[in-house]
Amino acid sequence: MAPDLYLFPIVFNYRQYLELALKNICYQNLSKDDYQDFIRKSSHNLLKIWTQSKKFLSRNFKNKDLDFISEVILFFNNLDKNSFNFRYPEDKKMNPSIPNNLVINLKNLKTTLDELDDLIYFTYGS
Repeated sequence: MAPDLYLFPIVFNYRQYLELALKNICYQNLSKDDYQDFIRKSSHNLLKIWTQSKKFLSRNFKNKDLDFISEVILFFNNLDKNSFNFRYPEDKKMNPSIPNNLVINLKNLKTTLDELDDLIYFTYGS
């Protein structure tokens, strides 16, 4: 397997982790009906999910931490807004799903996601 092909599952799974972790924050803080409505409206859109979950995280976080999380969310949103680009190298029309000149430092990405996880880890428990 070419090293670049490792990029797809790694980025896809990091993005999936972000989506699920943020949705879990909303799940813990919204009523069942409000959560179901939120899921219907946000689907897989990271910015919509972040907008809602940020309301709850802002109770416990400093602005610099929220800004850091926002940067990570924007990075992933710019790469893959709706969770399709890193599933396959091509879209349904056989066009590249990501730019050919995209360079991602996987070591830096891991460090960044580890930092983010350290911040939101306390939200996993409930």
